[in-house]
Amino acid sequence: MAIKDMLMFLNEGYEWIVDIDLEKFFDNVPQDKLMSLVHNIINDGDTESLIRKYLKAGVMVQGRYEKTEQGTPQGGNLSPLLSNIMLNELDKELERRGLGFVRYADDCVIAVRSEASAKRVMYSITDWIERKLGLKVNADKTHITRPMNLKYLGFGFWKDSKTKEWKCRPHKDSVQKFKRTLKFAYKTASNNLETMESTEETAVGIAEAGYRKRPCKTDIIHGRPLSMDSNENLCSQGNLKRKAETGRACELLRLLHGTSCFEVMLNRRMPNGMYGGVRGEI
Repeated sequence: MAIKDMLMFLNEGYEWIVDIDLEKFFDNVPQDKLMSLVHNIINDGDTESLIRKYLKAGVMVQGRYEKTEQGTPQGGNLSPLLSNIMLNELDKELERRGLGFVRYADDCVIAVRSEASAKRVMYSITDWIERKLGLKVNADKTHITRPMNLKYLGFGFWKDSKTKEWKCRPHKDSVQKFKRTLKFAYKTASNNLETMESTEETAVGIAEAGYRKRPCKTDIIHGRPLSMDSNENLCSQGNLKRKAETGRACELLRLLHGTSCFEVMLNRRMPNGMYGGVRGEI
C-alpha cells in the first residue's frame, strides 16, 4: 500500500523527495511525551500503568540489567502500536500542511513538486519533529533526492519510456542482500543435512544392532522382557548395556523423524535380509 501511494504521488508530478531519517527512533522515544499521547487516546489509568511498567521494565545487555529511561523495546509486542501513536502526530501535521507523504513505521518520505519546496519542507519539518515530538532527526541521512535514486522499503523506482509512468521494482541492493541471505541459508541447510544424515545412520546402526544381538525374549518395539519367569534366562549385563544404547538411539531417531525407531527400521533392510524383524527377500 505504501509503495502504491508513492507511485501515485510520482505519477501526479511530485518528483522531488524529502527522505526523513529518525535517528534510533525506538531508542529515543521520550516516554513522558508518549504516555501523554496514550492518555489522550485511551484515558484508562490501569492500562496506562501497565504500559508505563512495560516501558520501564529495563533490558539485559551482555548479561547485565540496564534501566530504560527513554525509548520503547524494539521488537516488543507493543512497540509498533506505540510508535504509531507517537508518529500519528507527524501525520496530522503533514496533512495540515497539505503535503503528500508516505510513512511506514518510522520510514517517512515527503513528495513535492520543486527543489525549493523540498528544501523548505525538509528544514521546517525537521525543526517541528525535534521541537514538538522530542525526537532526533539524523541530519546526515535526511536528504533530498530524485525518484530514480530513492530506495524505500526495499524498492527502487524507474520511469517507463513508453508510457511515461513511474514504476517500481526491488532495489538492486535489496536483491543482492537477498541473494547473499539465500546463499548462506542454503549452505547452512546443506551442512545441517549432512550432519543429520550422519547422525541418523549412526543411530539406526546402533538401534539395529541392539535389536539383532539381544538373545533374550524381548518386546521388539520397547526393548522390554516379555516374560519375568524366574526359570527364563534374562538379559546379561552386556545386553543391558546394549539396551541402554538402543534406547538412546531410538530417542534420537524420534527427534529426527517425529516417529518411532521401529517405524523407521520397517523401511530399512537390515544386513541379514530382515525388514524390521520380519524376514524378507535379499
